[in-house]
Amino acid sequence: MEFVFKVLFMRRLIIAIMFFISVSSYGFDKTGSSAAQFLKIGVGTRATAMAGSFVALANDVSSLYWNPAGIVDVQSTALMGSHTMLFAGISHEFVGFVMPFAQGSVGFGAIFLNSGEMEITTPREPDGTGITFSYGCASVGLSYARRLTDRFCTGLTLKYIQERAWNETSSTFAFDIGSQLETDILGMRVGMCMSNFGGGMRLEGRDLLTTGDIAPDISGNPDVSAVLETSSWNLPLHFRVGTALDIIGEKSQIVKSDIHRITLLVDANHSNDNREWVSSGLEYEFMGFSLRSGYRFSSDEEGLSLGGSICMGGGKFEVGYALTDFGRLGGVHRFDLEMKW
Repeated sequence: MEFVFKVLFMRRLIIAIMFFISVSSYGFDKTGSSAAQFLKIGVGTRATAMAGSFVALANDVSSLYWNPAGIVDVQSTALMGSHTMLFAGISHEFVGFVMPFAQGSVGFGAIFLNSGEMEITTPREPDGTGITFSYGCASVGLSYARRLTDRFCTGLTLKYIQERAWNETSSTFAFDIGSQLETDILGMRVGMCMSNFGGGMRLEGRDLLTTGDIAPDISGNPDVSAVLETSSWNLPLHFRVGTALDIIGEKSQIVKSDIHRITLLVDANHSNDNREWVSSGLEYEFMGFSLRSGYRFSSDEEGLSLGGSICMGGGKFEVGYALTDFGRLGGVHRFDLEMKW
């Protein structure tokens, strides 16, 4: 009976993934239909080197972004900082902190994006007014995760999100919820996460103040103060489900090895402002040295990703690097450092 159950479970899982992939072919383009687009930029070199295929494997500080349930596998207090240099001088930063304790793990994560200074242009001065402004975003979250059984864990993140453009700001609260399950099917792990479930965002600020005549057909009316109304936009709600399978490793049920580990990952992604996509990744680890690669399917520009990391100081420090190819836009470089004590 146990064998039959495993076969049925695997069959249903494969059917679900194949259905998800087939439906993605019929999606429509919803790009740009939500606010806070910076929330879709991945953090950490480990996950991004595998094209974001990380929801089932997440077990380091960057799990605060990919799947909060994963911080329960952080065995010691850890701090991570990540830097990404995007196109046109845009910088993207992440800092995270995780502390385990008897009843689970708690974590704090913050993401910042800054455009740098840009010159203001107007219809009358299209070449610039000589005045500069910047666009910035921030997301600050608090996470908690715990094991419900020896094979199942879940996690939750509550976060505050803000966007700023010159004198206008918009903000809201949202939460992420995730889980991980270790199955009996070749030791395969299954992960799921829903991110950015929260309220809408509406720009407010002093540049929306104006004056107007409420009765232009009647002469002699004084202008009255008014505020320009802006629309409210939803957050980029994101749902991901994925699997992680150790082909070689200490926990592998295929090839046992105490010093080598090769893990294969596949993630399926659904977003409310884009068509569905699938990504796949591979991670090789040998005595503190790791190599990674990944590929994102059904993407206009983003495709191959590569990276690696090395542990130093008896595993207390890990330095990582990742490169993602964005086609005609070029490559995006990421660097991070994780410290444990």
